[in-house]
Parts: sequence; structure tokens; C-alpha cells
Amino acid sequence: MDDRIEAYRHRRMTNPQAHDLVIRAVDCRAITPSQVPDVLHEWRDPEHDDFRPRNAWSLFNACTEVFKGINPHTVVNRSQALHGLFDGLVGLS
Repeated sequence: MDDRIEAYRHRRMTNPQAHDLVIRAVDCRAITPSQVPDVLHEWRDPEHDDFRPRNAWSLFNACTEVFKGINPHTVVNRSQALHGLFDGLVGLS
């Protein structure tokens, strides 16, 4: 897990790259279309200072931030899909 997080942190993201990945997250069902505005809000103005760097880790956390408050069983499947997407991005899959 530490290697995964480190790889996410080292993968820089531009806004266009982040926007593309958010749509790909919808495509793989890691997030729903209705969650896109919340994810983008967390990307653009993170609630936590640790997620201000423009990298894959920050975008990953923007997605997981919107998972708060949804059914825990749903979160498991969405987290797996999200990890698959981000692992592919950083070359871990």
C-alpha cells in the first residue's frame, strides 16, 4: 500500500488530466455522474491541505472524500474500481 500511495504522489496531474480521469472514474463506476461536481470541487479546493499538491494522490482523495456518507458495501466496490483506474495510471497494474 505504501508503494501505491508513493506512486500516486509522484504522478503529477494537470487540470485537463484530472478532468479526464474523473470521467474515466465514472466510466469504470468508481464514482457516479452525480458525484462529478463534488469530486471536482474537492480537486479544485481540497478540504485538507495535504491534498493541495496537483498529483494523482490528491485526485484519488478527492474521489474518496465524496465516498463519505454512502453505503459501506458500495464503497468497497467503488474503491476497488478507483484503485484499478489509478494503478493503471501510474503503471502498477
